[in-house]
Amino acid sequence: MDVVLCHSEVNDRHGTGILIQRLFPRHRDHIVCVRAVSHWDGEQDFGARQLVIPFGIGRPEIYRWVLAQLDGLDIRNLYCIPYSGAEIIAALALADAYEVPLCLYIMDDQNIDAPSIPDNLMTEAIERATLRLAISSDMREAYESKYGRRFWIAPPTIPIDHRPPTQAGSGTAHGVIVGNIWGQEWLDALKAATTDSGLSIDWYANAPSGGFWLDGASLEELDAAGVTLHEPLPEHELAARLEDYEIAVLPTVPRSGLHDNVAVASLSLPSRVPFLIGASDLPIIVLGDPRTCVGRFVTHFGLGVASDYSPDALGQALAITRDPHWRARQRGSLANLRELLVTDIASWVKTALAHGEPLDARFEALQVHPPRFLASFCDEVPALGPWLHGFDPVHASLRRLASWGYSPDFIVDAGASTGVWSCVASRVFPAARFVLVEPLLSRYDEQSIAFNLEAIEHHAVCECALGDHEYDASVRIGANVFGTSLLTSEDPADPEVLIPVRTLDALSGELGLGGRGILKLDIQGAELEALQGARRLLADAIDAVVVEVSLDPPLASIPSYDEVHWLLQELGFTLFDDAGSYREPGTGMLIQKDFLYMRSDHRLAGLRRAA
Repeated sequence: MDVVLCHSEVNDRHGTGILIQRLFPRHRDHIVCVRAVSHWDGEQDFGARQLVIPFGIGRPEIYRWVLAQLDGLDIRNLYCIPYSGAEIIAALALADAYEVPLCLYIMDDQNIDAPSIPDNLMTEAIERATLRLAISSDMREAYESKYGRRFWIAPPTIPIDHRPPTQAGSGTAHGVIVGNIWGQEWLDALKAATTDSGLSIDWYANAPSGGFWLDGASLEELDAAGVTLHEPLPEHELAARLEDYEIAVLPTVPRSGLHDNVAVASLSLPSRVPFLIGASDLPIIVLGDPRTCVGRFVTHFGLGVASDYSPDALGQALAITRDPHWRARQRGSLANLRELLVTDIASWVKTALAHGEPLDARFEALQVHPPRFLASFCDEVPALGPWLHGFDPVHASLRRLASWGYSPDFIVDAGASTGVWSCVASRVFPAARFVLVEPLLSRYDEQSIAFNLEAIEHHAVCECALGDHEYDASVRIGANVFGTSLLTSEDPADPEVLIPVRTLDALSGELGLGGRGILKLDIQGAELEALQGARRLLADAIDAVVVEVSLDPPLASIPSYDEVHWLLQELGFTLFDDAGSYREPGTGMLIQKDFLYMRSDHRLAGLRRAA
């Protein structure tokens, strides 16, 4: 069974209910629905089983209640569509107990523009979620900016079996409102705008009698304002009637006033917008604040016009939609959006949850510009875990290369120590041939080396140092094998060994390295010499260099960051990405940095310049 956790009844009375039904077309076979409240007198025909969280109980009680109710079920996936804390707490209880994937889908905001869900609870849900979805680009940007975790756009979509769109009437001054009006202030503003506007409007609400949250006396005044309220119709019947109208009117929160129910309008894309896109070619006039999600969406994609709540503004908006050139552009936008939004959203979400992210980025095309919030990159690379957390930055850097389509034929790991760096890199590029260069390989723990090499399918080991020419070097080896360098000396009492120094140009020729690859250098101050001895390889076959540099070298013989940077630039490479750092354990002072350099003429370097 899958468990859907939401706020109120899943039905056709509100957009969230419609979308949830679309996500789970076989809900009677395998869905248990857990909700927090009953706003619609229990009206719900969704799920093989439905449960209502007892009102007013705290977190421990919710844990006990939901685990007792679902005891013995084989739960596979959790889907939480939150509007209050209760459904989030229930989802966390099941996620902890059953250890199954959790999809967190933010359709309506109750944390950014409304305080209903506390930050600490939302943080917990976001961190626990396997997949995080947002109904619009505005919603996605808001939550990414606040919480620093990746969300994916999952908009209201159009069913694959939708009827062909109808053609709008011409010059009839007859409009239609589809769906609910979510604030009394919105309704009052609508009446003021339509009175004496010359426009007649039919309103098909999802909720009976317009909605229990609206004032009855105010609803009775609609006729005088040119608005006729109809009882709800099934979507297929309503779609067939749209050819009777010239425009669709979509009321939202007014630009000024009390901002009644602003959280509903601010970040959410109403499900009625894709419905109108799929069912007709009606221009949409958004009445109210153009900064709302629907106002930005409709104007950005050229579907309609945003207008203030006034007869004059409404008349001007109607005149724009009657312009033949504007209508031609609008119909083109509708066609493009239909191609994107007509999809099997149920399969898309199910597959995305199974993989922890969508397998395609089709809905990223619904990004609205300019962004309302400062855009930030959210790196969702899984942590490597115990003992390997220090390699998380370079692992993320290599993953980014792979996400941009880069795949090396070989990787040279100079200063390989136990092979742990190559082991981490092989998780990203398992098909690459790894060459591990380490002069003191026999001095490291054999079990660690064997463990790391076993994870690398294709590898060769070269027990030598790297330099700008070939010779034998005498090196003293102290207790810290990792810090041994050709350029520094340990205690004179430390044992002295003779090690071969090779050039990478010679070594690569002997190994027969073919194709293109990555060079990693972590060789305790010998980076300049190694680069000088690899000029041919760098020119012919290296796309990227990962190099460790000292910001404040303790000895004059160890090159500074500037020296390494300028040599790599001379060799045709440009600084491309951060790959890690080392800080002094006691003070946190930054001591060393790992940087990834890319060939200046590589396509990825060009992409970065374009960004």
